[in-house]
Amino acid sequence: MSLLHLVVPGLLGPLPAGTPRPELPSLPNLERLLARADRRSMQGEGWEGLVLEIAGVPPGDGGQWPIGALSLLGEGLEPGESCWLAVEPIHLYADLNRLLVAGAQTCQPGAEETAELVELFNRHFGDLGLHLTAPDPARWYLRADPCPAITTRSLGDLADRSPDRLMPGGEQGGAWRSLMNETQMLFHGATTNAERESRGLPAINGIWPYGPGRLPRDLSPRVGALFGAGPLLSGLSRAAELSLAALPERAEAMLGADRDSLALYDELLSPLLGGELQAWAGELGRLDRWLSGASGKGTLCLYACRGDKRVIHPGADWRFWRPRRPLMYWIESR
Repeated sequence: MSLLHLVVPGLLGPLPAGTPRPELPSLPNLERLLARADRRSMQGEGWEGLVLEIAGVPPGDGGQWPIGALSLLGEGLEPGESCWLAVEPIHLYADLNRLLVAGAQTCQPGAEETAELVELFNRHFGDLGLHLTAPDPARWYLRADPCPAITTRSLGDLADRSPDRLMPGGEQGGAWRSLMNETQMLFHGATTNAERESRGLPAINGIWPYGPGRLPRDLSPRVGALFGAGPLLSGLSRAAELSLAALPERAEAMLGADRDSLALYDELLSPLLGGELQAWAGELGRLDRWLSGASGKGTLCLYACRGDKRVIHPGADWRFWRPRRPLMYWIESR
């Protein structure tokens, strides 16, 4: 029987510290699946690397997943043989005790603003072999040859908006942290940021690079089909010659097929990272309805991107001795 890998970043938080817990809707399908699943530990938490690992894409040099190159391919551009990093434009700010970061969904850069900042970066860092391009104002990419010896994490792994534990590490981590600091100073004086601040908008005063690598070749995928949307899935579909379709109206439509599939349900991530917990709770309700009828139709592997997976076999409905628990139980018992 076929297997559906369902990746749902943000399903089990982490919720921002110090914020009131939202009022959750009734979630009978989710709670039943979590109660009757077999829980298995995994290494890593980032959803992008998890998607590539499930699909059978090998990590590149230094154990990093080639998120930048595959996503650029998904944007309709050709990475060639160069090394690429995905880059998110960010807003850095300080509270009373620490530096915090907000991503592109908070900055919401415009096309003209992006063009000015990209040109400013390329003019300043071009002699170092770096070149920034932005096919979308919220999604930038950085060509860096040779490929940097760094370890990176995306902002999707950030729980508390403090970037310290997710900054680039590895052999050249220090140099890349310095580059990020220099970019912050460079962008601080940009005309577009002065104009944004005059309108009460957050400055786009930094970049967050992650996922360095070259486009993988001759892939042998472990799944036969992809479901979802976004540049990473589009690039993976092209590189691995896999079919890609939008998520169906119900999850059960992907179960019971004659091939293993991988689906990305990422609607929870944006409100969670934006601290909009009531909107996150509303998306949970939609996810629960989408999962209606999925139990018993095939084997489901559910990934919340928190270092484990939940395997739900077709016979799991008979595990009546495992009572349903509120979703907050699974979030807070981690």
